[in-house]
Amino acid sequence: MSAPSQSAPESSVRPTGAALTVIAVGVAGLVGELVDLEPFGIVFGVCAAALLLAWFLAVQQLKRVEIEPPAGGMSFATVPRSFELTARCTGTSLAARDVLIAIDDGRKGEPPLTGHVARIPPGVDVRTSVTPRFRDRGRRKHVTVEVRSSFPFGLFEATRRLRLDVDHVVLPRLGRLGPLERRLANISGRVDDAQRGALGDGEFYGLREWREGQSMRRVHWKLSARRGRLLLRELVSEDRPAIRLVLSTWVLVGMQNARVPSFERAVSLAATLVEHFLRRGHRLELALAGPEPSTFTAVRGRTALIAFLCELAEVRHAIGEPTDAFRSAPPGGRFVNLFVLAGGRVRRDDAKLPPPGAWVLDVDDESGIEVFEGMRDPSATRRTSHELLGKVTT
Repeated sequence: MSAPSQSAPESSVRPTGAALTVIAVGVAGLVGELVDLEPFGIVFGVCAAALLLAWFLAVQQLKRVEIEPPAGGMSFATVPRSFELTARCTGTSLAARDVLIAIDDGRKGEPPLTGHVARIPPGVDVRTSVTPRFRDRGRRKHVTVEVRSSFPFGLFEATRRLRLDVDHVVLPRLGRLGPLERRLANISGRVDDAQRGALGDGEFYGLREWREGQSMRRVHWKLSARRGRLLLRELVSEDRPAIRLVLSTWVLVGMQNARVPSFERAVSLAATLVEHFLRRGHRLELALAGPEPSTFTAVRGRTALIAFLCELAEVRHAIGEPTDAFRSAPPGGRFVNLFVLAGGRVRRDDAKLPPPGAWVLDVDDESGIEVFEGMRDPSATRRTSHELLGKVTT
């Protein structure tokens, strides 16, 4: 096992409830000793010895525990992601026992999910699994691993916090478009074939789950029977237009703190739309409109999904007018422009109007509330994210 790459650890020791009880008994014994009651002096001595021994062993055993930096990868924000950690106890005599290991995932007020190792023998690598749910999207160059133990006696809980190097990308969380999905079908000039009951024409693209209210004519009966759920065939039609998805990185001046949550919802909406259009076979171009505008090449197919999501994972907001994105957007041409804003409500008297034929989705407008109702169901987000990440990375 190579030497862990980490900064100086932070250590702390705190007494448990059992230790406070022993301390109270020891104080009573000390008082008895002061009034010449011999048995109480023995009680004080036993309590003091137990506390000192427990404190010393708790501190010493954690000093000898090392954690190998975990392998990086990708996960979706707020969705559990399993990490395999390797722990090792240095030294030649005593083993570390009853060790709890967790990764700080940034969720305040919620205890992180921990991995438990009953015994780490000296010089032996022991593996355990921890499942953090990172709250914030972005690229993480470091993770903080917390190692805790109250062995022996459960009188003191010793804690070490190790900052380990890692390269892990937390992708924006994905939601379900809900009622907006039917509205977006009009971009191609027709309603989705599966919705209207027609089989349609085009090349076979993939499968997706049948939803209530959809036609049964495109059900793939053989695979549905094998997998135990109804699956619909998806076809790629040549008449589906190319989409230019423009995310405005501006937030309103003087309202930075209030608009940051809205901007995160805008990023999540953009990520959801990327998945939606790529899954339906549209050619997609992603543009970031802000102080440093950038455009990512138009592509088609699910293989581009993770590349787009990685770009959205690292985008940052800037102070300005969200509707400035309209001025920086190139003309539509053969693309359909679709703008995603945070706090940039478009009024008829606003001089900054979107290009003709463009679509505008503002997460602070009533359409944004309609779009992201489904995102408030953690199980729906978790299921969608796991399925997508599994399909693309395998």
